[in-house]
Amino acid sequence: MVAGPAFLFDLDGTLVDSVYQHVLAWQDALDQTGIELAVWRIHRKIGMSGGLFANALLRETGRAVTPEEANRLRALHGEAYASRADRVRPLPGARELLEHLTRLEVPWAIATSGYIESAGPTMEGLGIPATTPVITRDQVTHAKPDPDLFLAAAAGSPDDALAELAVAGQAITVEARTLAHPVSYELASSVKGEGIEDRATMAPLSARRLADMIALSARVVAIELVVAAQAIDLRAPGQLGLGTGRAYRMIRELVPFTQADGTLPADLEPLVELVTMGTLTPAA
Repeated sequence: MVAGPAFLFDLDGTLVDSVYQHVLAWQDALDQTGIELAVWRIHRKIGMSGGLFANALLRETGRAVTPEEANRLRALHGEAYASRADRVRPLPGARELLEHLTRLEVPWAIATSGYIESAGPTMEGLGIPATTPVITRDQVTHAKPDPDLFLAAAAGSPDDALAELAVAGQAITVEARTLAHPVSYELASSVKGEGIEDRATMAPLSARRLADMIALSARVVAIELVVAAQAIDLRAPGQLGLGTGRAYRMIRELVPFTQADGTLPADLEPLVELVTMGTLTPAA
């Protein structure tokens, strides 16, 4: 069976219009524990799990929250949100989109950082089939931005074995963008000799940053090649072109096909070296 695309959805603010209900529920919970926090500060924390939200309070208020207080806050938030759950509505087109994907037999799943006590009533309003994979914060060790939710929701789909590559790719590209920040052409020194001001060039730093970005780019290309080879195997397109076929065979010599329940090779460095050395470049 040829695998097709699959979709992974967040819940709050993606499928349902529940953000402000969560904001007000957190405000109620904080009020009951004697913690004052402006609504706009709460709003920008929405999307965090209850535990991360409690930790963020320390940065916002300067007050440390004990594990017991964090659990109480989460419970109070759940109660306050439940009292507003009847006002949560699916976002326009959300229910129709899910129904359409289901009719087409396109696999989809939900991964939310909310706990089941708040996510459950919300999902009922979407009419989600009982067979749909749904992962809530209760079911994983770490909340977003860790990938646990997404990896758990993708488990069993044809694409889940390569899901962690998306996290690695994002981390690498973020680092490369940081290195791309401009560097001054030269740096004025406070040291003077005989009235002459020394000036230090920043060219070596610029060169090092460029070298680092090239090395990171090789890793991104290696990841893309692994995904491309996996797509070729899943799609079974038939005869490949001369250059594409040669590249595919070289990739598969280093990284075999990954089953849905398999794991990635522990080391992708041989493929990174293949990219860096330019071995893939010749067409013959």
